[in-house]
Amino acid sequence: MSTAFAFLGWFATIYMGWNLLTSLFVPSRRTSKLKRAGIAFLVLTASILIGGILFENDARNEGSESVNDRQEANSVGIYDPAVWKAEKEGRRRPSAISTSTVTRLPISSSGLPLHVWHERRALSRKVDLPLPRPTSSPVGAGRHPTVT
Repeated sequence: MSTAFAFLGWFATIYMGWNLLTSLFVPSRRTSKLKRAGIAFLVLTASILIGGILFENDARNEGSESVNDRQEANSVGIYDPAVWKAEKEGRRRPSAISTSTVTRLPISSSGLPLHVWHERRALSRKVDLPLPRPTSSPVGAGRHPTVT
């Protein structure tokens, strides 16, 4: 049913555009065409609202909390709402490991763990090679120096 309202909105958009476009070329029918475009705009708005309500209803009937919840589950690859609820509850619940057994990594001033910071620092350093000295070529004397 929600797909029918999506097609209705698509049709209303085309109809509205057609009436707006043809109202420019037929001055005698301009008011009737603008009225039809206005009615098509109202139909478009109603179809968007009703389609959204129906999509939300479909998601809740399937067992999801909302359309966004269903899309989030589908993006992860979970299509069963019961499995998705269990997965979300598992993420919300604190883990059974006590904080005294967790080893905390030292953090740098940039917020990265120190071992990651040192790796990035080592990768960002480049080997400094001596730059070649510019010399003048005999052909282009007085021009820009060339590098050899």
